[in-house]
Amino acid sequence: VRAGDVMNVVTRENFVKARRQNAAAPVGPDLGRQLPRLAAVLSIGLIVTAFMLGNMYEKIFVLKTANAAVGGPLVDVPALREGIYKTVLSPDAASVKTGDPLGEIRNAAGDVTQRVTAPCDCYIVGNDAFDGSYVAAGAPLVTLIPIEAKPWITAVLDPALAGRLEIGDSATINIAGSDIAFTGQVAAIESPLAANRTVPLAYGAQALPASIRILTDQRIPVDMTNRPARVIFNTR
Repeated sequence: VRAGDVMNVVTRENFVKARRQNAAAPVGPDLGRQLPRLAAVLSIGLIVTAFMLGNMYEKIFVLKTANAAVGGPLVDVPALREGIYKTVLSPDAASVKTGDPLGEIRNAAGDVTQRVTAPCDCYIVGNDAFDGSYVAAGAPLVTLIPIEAKPWITAVLDPALAGRLEIGDSATINIAGSDIAFTGQVAAIESPLAANRTVPLAYGAQALPASIRILTDQRIPVDMTNRPARVIFNTR
């Protein structure tokens, strides 16, 4: 037998005999490994989408301002005559009843020209005149608010933003020093220009802010008057 005959036989067998297939080799994609990755990518996509939609909703339907405060039907007690004002209120006084003495005004000779009394059952919002100071006729002496009053919220907005609001739009209010989240509705939208219609806004001048009044669903304690507040409007 020649060596060439042996090589011919081996070569023929390589072409004729079928080669063994590895039974362990995967035929298709390994879904078991790919599913966790697909789930992670899908979860990240959903989170990003929700974040973007939340930002879009807030830009379109939500207005926020920290330029707000608790307001109410304030009662100013004025000086009827000029002179030296002497208060009789103690520094820690918080409220007065109708007819309670608030102070008195004396002229240069020391004679009492006016006895100042409380016009209502009220909380004391502030003392506008210092004890022993000179006051002119008509000057405010004490600012009060009736105990039975229902305070409201006054917010100030740029006119362009105020134009997105409508009467009845809902609002959420947080008042400084309170843990209560008050809710309410826009009751009035006013411009300072309405107070003097004869004075037009000069070209190029800064637009005057709009005043927004909000009536709350819950009663705001009267002693919170003048406290700062933060308001979130929902314009949907």
